[in-house]
Amino acid sequence: MSASSQPRPSLGNDFDDKRRRILAAAGEVFADRGFVAGTTKDIAARVGLSQPAIYHYVGSKEDLLHEIALGIDQTMRGVLADSGPRGDARAHLVEIVTRFTEAVIDSQVPYTVYYKELHQLSQDLRHQIAEDERLFVSHIAEVVRDLQASGDLPSDAPPWVVAQGIVGMISWTHRWFRSSGPLTPKEIATVFLDLIGLGQAGLGEPTAEPAQA
Repeated sequence: MSASSQPRPSLGNDFDDKRRRILAAAGEVFADRGFVAGTTKDIAARVGLSQPAIYHYVGSKEDLLHEIALGIDQTMRGVLADSGPRGDARAHLVEIVTRFTEAVIDSQVPYTVYYKELHQLSQDLRHQIAEDERLFVSHIAEVVRDLQASGDLPSDAPPWVVAQGIVGMISWTHRWFRSSGPLTPKEIATVFLDLIGLGQAGLGEPTAEPAQA
């Protein structure tokens, strides 16, 4: 059993805070240097801890990558859980696009690591994340189908393709978003909603042209 799969002791906020700091530092190191070149010594130095502390709070380098990837998986689950019921399909899709855009941008470093180091993950974890992504896309496709039936979206595009496009363009923000850019995450979500045909669905006008690259 790997360290990441073992039950973690409940030692209060200090323990959880150190885990979060270590995982954040691991993400930065893997994003900067790559998983193979990055070391637990590099990670420990960033958080001011010893190498043994890394193993105590999270585990091996492989466990660190595993935890980062699981965070990506939990992001998709969390977006669906927080987006409310599907009763109002338009409002529901607006909520999904907004929350997912904000979540990807908030997790920009973990997303960068995930896509760069996907081949380093265990086969079981890759399959788990792929299945959750399939369910995520399927859910969006069902909402798109509802919106096509109501006339809110064009009916000539396959819902699955539209859903894949939505997830793809949002996921790609991890590559180009800059916090110094002219648009906030919510304003970027507004642009995405306009692109898929939902217009300014209650999010307000962007404050500047999307000039980020």
